[in-house]
Amino acid sequence: MAWTIAGVLSAVTAVLASPGQTSVLTQVLSPGLLLLALLAAILGAMVSLPVAFAAGIGVGVVQEVLEWNITNPSSGSATVELILFVLLQLALLVRATSLQTGARTYERSSWAMGTASFRLHVDGLRKSVGRTGIGVAFLVAALLPMVVGVGHSYLMSQVCIYAVIALSLTVLTGWAGQVSLGQFGLVAVGTDLTAHLGTSVPLVLLLPLAGLATALVSVLVGLTALRIRGLYLAVSTLGFAFFMQSSVLTTPCWTVPLLRRRICTGLPNPQSTLISRPSLFGLSLSSEQTFAWFSLGVLVLSVLMVRTWRDRGIARRFIAVRDNEVTAAATGIHVVRTKLLAFALSGFIAGYAGVCLAFWLERFSTDTFDPTVSILVVSMVVIGGIDSIAGALLGALYLVGLPAIFGTTTTTEFLTSGVGLLAFILYLPGGMAELMHRFGDLATGVTRAARQRWDPPSSRLPGATDSDGGAGHGEGPVGTPLTEAVP
Repeated sequence: MAWTIAGVLSAVTAVLASPGQTSVLTQVLSPGLLLLALLAAILGAMVSLPVAFAAGIGVGVVQEVLEWNITNPSSGSATVELILFVLLQLALLVRATSLQTGARTYERSSWAMGTASFRLHVDGLRKSVGRTGIGVAFLVAALLPMVVGVGHSYLMSQVCIYAVIALSLTVLTGWAGQVSLGQFGLVAVGTDLTAHLGTSVPLVLLLPLAGLATALVSVLVGLTALRIRGLYLAVSTLGFAFFMQSSVLTTPCWTVPLLRRRICTGLPNPQSTLISRPSLFGLSLSSEQTFAWFSLGVLVLSVLMVRTWRDRGIARRFIAVRDNEVTAAATGIHVVRTKLLAFALSGFIAGYAGVCLAFWLERFSTDTFDPTVSILVVSMVVIGGIDSIAGALLGALYLVGLPAIFGTTTTTEFLTSGVGLLAFILYLPGGMAELMHRFGDLATGVTRAARQRWDPPSSRLPGATDSDGGAGHGEGPVGTPLTEAVP
């Protein structure tokens, strides 16, 4: 019933808004309308229908008054988006106090369908199969630019860069539980920095510099998460993505009101910024083949870095805070510091991914950083496996690589559309990482059965051990004892 009523109200909204727009599908049904609706709903604390209705009228009046009175075509839209973003932050701050009056665990989530729920059996042989699969995948990716054309090398770079962006969201949302719908706004920070420093700073220094700058911005955005979380934080990050695209990137330079100092923070040319690819240790990245190898190298280093964070216990602290802040604090975990660390690490990855994105595109504009791309990145993480490192890579390959490889056919549009993603999640809730682990378990079972079939009988005497650490009588493909009699 709730979904039916919401659907009717959404349809009425689209019908009423369509006559004033030039394109019904691209402008009426846009994330901008969603952001304004969420702003009104926040003013009603997500519970009061009368207040939300009145706030919706108020937000619409404020938007029309601003657009009517700000007539400068070059900066009018940027000013409107800036004022709306400030109003959004004020609404969150006003509502933050009332949101903290309830139980502190009311938004707790255990992410029960995470990838850990189907990892039932891991031994030496299973790890060997996993390492073999990773090695084969890396070898194929490394050799791919040598056997494919320029277009497919360009596509490979795109998949690798989007996989790095998805990794940043895995750290923030999958591990720390901080829902972000504006991750591409952080990527825009790294790209914007590249537009200003890409020709003067070496690439090996530009990557960490952009990462650190974006980490600082991400921490500032994450300050809101210290008092609110869940859907409210998602609204804040979505507003930040619009703020970056419509206000920061579209304003090449601006003057500080009191200091009268001119600062250039936006894109040099918001309509079309052109940069050339640099060199790395004397090796030019101008060719698509070389840049594909560079993108693959950045992805591999990112995976190794994130795995280090996972194995050294950083992810364990994130997950503890994600599941239950009260219990995490009782065990000695500093909740505020852990949340800010999650935003910093996620922003660091998104920042240098923005550098790679800038040099991959070579020509970009404000339209490149449409907030809808942030929704695409969230979809990558969800269908790949919300807390899985491999899932981020598989999600990027599925959503970005599938349409480019097979073209915009009816089948690919269905598989990568909203309906296709819903069906995917319905029948494979653990994501593509779950499917990958099932294949790994199947390969392990086949390998173990082949070993037991061809090993001499003396190697399977009671007490003897296999090379994978299991007993001589072993286990079957699904972890059950073999019923075969031991000679």
